[in-house]
Parts: sequence; structure tokens; C-alpha cells
Amino acid sequence: MFEGVIHTGTAQLSVVQMLNEKQDANSILYWLNDWERSGAKAPHETVTDDSRALKAAIARSFCRCKDLQELRDKHFAFLTGESNDLPPCYLRVDNAHIMATAKRWDAGKNSQRSA
Repeated sequence: MFEGVIHTGTAQLSVVQMLNEKQDANSILYWLNDWERSGAKAPHETVTDDSRALKAAIARSFCRCKDLQELRDKHFAFLTGESNDLPPCYLRVDNAHIMATAKRWDAGKNSQRSA
């Protein structure tokens, strides 16, 4: 299940939901595009979990990039001063999901901590 919410400053409101057994980028992209076709404006920022399919769909729908690689390339070009062209939506992965992923990494599991 995917859910779109809006933060108002005092509340968090659910505005759109998708329940589907198929959770690939194309299915999610169709859902996001359908939401925009219904009159909703694309957000300026999204916060997601670490789902590659969700990130790919957001990159294509809200960021107007052909894939995640193009999105990364645009950000890199901006950061290095090669371009001023930023996508219209900032895609951010929630910190809690990044930390959960980092815990599964092999690096550092067997290292000794020094005081």
C-alpha cells in the first residue's frame, strides 16, 4: 500500500492511497500520473522509504526525469556548477529507512570499536 499525505503544520492528512499487488515502477507511475490528471499539483518535495520502484516512479512523474540516473546526474551537475537546471521536485529518502539499510551492511559489523 502506498499513501500520499500532506503536512499542514498542525496535522498530517491522507490525500491519496494505492493498494495494489503489483508494486513496480510502471504501476506506481500510472497511479502518480493519474493523481495529477485528476487536478492535483505535483509536490515540490517528496519523502519516501527506500523502495527503488517508488523512487523511480517519483523521478519520472514529479521530477520529470527519464530515470533515477538522470535525476542523480542533474543533481550532480548542479552541485558541481555545471548546470542550474534542478528538477521541479526534491526526492528525499526518510532517515529512518537509510539507517535501517545501513544496519544491514556488512562493513563495520566485525570491526572493533576503540575508545
